[in-house]
Amino acid sequence: MQVSREYKVGIFVICAAALVLLALLFLAVEKGLFSTSHTYTLSSRTGDGFTVGMPVVFSGFDIGKVHSLELDDKGIVLIAIRIPDKHVKWIKEDSFFVLYRPLIGAARIVVNTDNLESPPMPEKKVAEVFVVNDINDAIEKVQPLLETIERLKSVQGVHGFHIMAIEWEEKVAEIVERSGLFPRPVLES
Repeated sequence: MQVSREYKVGIFVICAAALVLLALLFLAVEKGLFSTSHTYTLSSRTGDGFTVGMPVVFSGFDIGKVHSLELDDKGIVLIAIRIPDKHVKWIKEDSFFVLYRPLIGAARIVVNTDNLESPPMPEKKVAEVFVVNDINDAIEKVQPLLETIERLKSVQGVHGFHIMAIEWEEKVAEIVERSGLFPRPVLES
């Protein structure tokens, strides 16, 4: 019994289409397309730093994403986050949320939960997001030091500085350069 060429091509096309559909179904399941999720609303005074799709992180793991951003009638930014069912257990009534904007890397909303035995956070509760901004915080911390160095440079008898930045050693070079202490000034005898 001989099988016709059209029959072989038909079987091949059906098998290829079935494989493509199975691959797409697998990807959809892995991306959580069919999973249910909970939507929580957070608030912030400013929308600066928030983007749709930014990750929501708990203990270093992505547990959700920012779904939408909008302004309410009072000008407060409302941030809707979606958390899949399997990660809702990390969102508790006493959880607090921090927008973490590192010097290097992408911004993210970090969920901090001190007591995992607390009751779950109600979906209708609107929690405030606190902002940690490494760039602006670094500038704010260094600026007073630069002003102090500038004042001390004009004091009679001051011929040098010893600058230490405990647990922030990488800032010493920047402080020295921005304060005008590098290159070393030449003392006149």
